[in-house]
Amino acid sequence: GKTRLAAEVARRVPGAVRVIELAGVRTPEEVLPVVLAALGGAETATAASALSGERRVLSPEERLRAVVPELDGLVVLDNCEHLLDAAAAVVADLLGAASPELAVLATSRAPLGLAGELVHRLPALPDAEALDLLQARARAGGAAVTWDTERALALCDRLDNLPLALELAAARLRHMPIDDVLAGLADRFALLDDALRGLPERHASLWAMVDWSRELLAPDDRELLQRLAVIPAPFTAEAAAAVAGVPDVRRGLAALVEQSLLILDDGDSGPPRWRMLETVREYGEARLGDRTAAMTGLVAWARRRAVALGADQIGPRQLGALAESAREQENFLAALRWSLAHDDEPATVDVAAALFQLWTVRGLHVEVSVWSRLVLHADDPAARSASAVLCGRASGKPLPDADRLARL
Repeated sequence: GKTRLAAEVARRVPGAVRVIELAGVRTPEEVLPVVLAALGGAETATAASALSGERRVLSPEERLRAVVPELDGLVVLDNCEHLLDAAAAVVADLLGAASPELAVLATSRAPLGLAGELVHRLPALPDAEALDLLQARARAGGAAVTWDTERALALCDRLDNLPLALELAAARLRHMPIDDVLAGLADRFALLDDALRGLPERHASLWAMVDWSRELLAPDDRELLQRLAVIPAPFTAEAAAAVAGVPDVRRGLAALVEQSLLILDDGDSGPPRWRMLETVREYGEARLGDRTAAMTGLVAWARRRAVALGADQIGPRQLGALAESAREQENFLAALRWSLAHDDEPATVDVAAALFQLWTVRGLHVEVSVWSRLVLHADDPAARSASAVLCGRASGKPLPDADRLARL
């Protein structure tokens, strides 16, 4: 993705281009020497020391300032994400001493954070380009499969149109029919592990690609990433905080967006929402292990939100409440499934009531019928009685009193 785009930009830039690869650099102290070596900043004595007869070797910073004024064209600093502070310091020194003819293009999964930095975020490939990439790589690898555009588009969609994932899937198409690859994506990390040889370690598999970004996070942000994986649809900061079990997660969400592990969707009305690519979600769930704490938080949030929306679903705020309920539908359903499986009757009643009202207004009576039966067939007798409460709420009727509910 980003490295290929940088290479294409460099190809079109007139003048000298110097490419500096930082993926193999492991410590901040190595960044400046690597940059100096690429720019030709040799260890030389200062003019003053030469005149005095005393030789003084220039410091790395002095060498950088000595060589930069002579540079023009473009410097590409590739893969800075794991050394952001050191890379930012070097770029600031470069631009501070350079002529106006020098430009720096840095590729990273997070911005450098410098004043005057122009950030260009790379979205996933459009469907047509993803399809072209998959087909081109499959054919280049000698894949003999019968090409089915509809199935190929389904494969691209399952892989979030991520270039590396498409490359790995194309390698599998050399030996497997496209339907088998689709079926194998039930565990995409196993299917696409080590599909290609000769790649950098961070690109050797789909797991390694996501793991590379996770390792750049602070411990609290890693835990947040894993817990957020239980939320199936775009979510608000309030829902994220409930799942994380902390009062505020906005800084953590920003860190995940910077590392391209979350996407901020700020186009709809209402509060901002964040979403995860399915590839990242599956990774997070695999890393999470025990889902109990995260799901308990999701259910608690869903119950509070469902009660608030349910109160507004009849009255002057109905349209807004129904629209918000529709946006939360998948998240409510995830909470409802968990509450049913764990015999949480209060949460089952409150969350299902909001969904039943939404489905009733929209004429989705089959949904109401299916979920009513699920509640009725629950193992917990108290949960079975909840269907009366749900039907009463969905129709706007008063709830039955405790004696009537007990008889039901």
